Amino acid sequence: KRINANLVEYLFSLDENGTAGRFVDKRLVVKNAALCEFPVVNAKFEPEERRRYIWTNALSDPSGEWLDGIQKVDAKQGTVSEVVTFGRGTFAGAPTFVPSKPMSAEDDGYILATVYVS
Repeated sequence: KRINANLVEYLFSLDENGTAGRFVDKRLVVKNAALCEFPVVNAKFEPEERRRYIWTNALSDPSGEWLDGIQKVDAKQGTVSEVVTFGRGTFAGAPTFVPSKPMSAEDDGYILATVYVS
């Protein structure tokens, strides 16, 4: 049986060089997110700040065994979108975020994913 993960944020304190650190805390990002893998954020948006939006490939049906869609998570509000799927017999690979140019908001861009059709 496939093992999937919940989104957990880990906080580390780094030294001034950013080379050594220590674990500070961890928290569940949202309680109602679908089981998922491979979270991605917009790495180009305010790189020094905590990310609000996370996209994952996710299970649309908790009894399923394969990740068949993409879900958007709002870590600030603690909310999630429905899992968007690509049709019967399809499975989603890890998402990639591509920001729009010019970018006006953290979630202003495109999600790319490889979709396998069985």
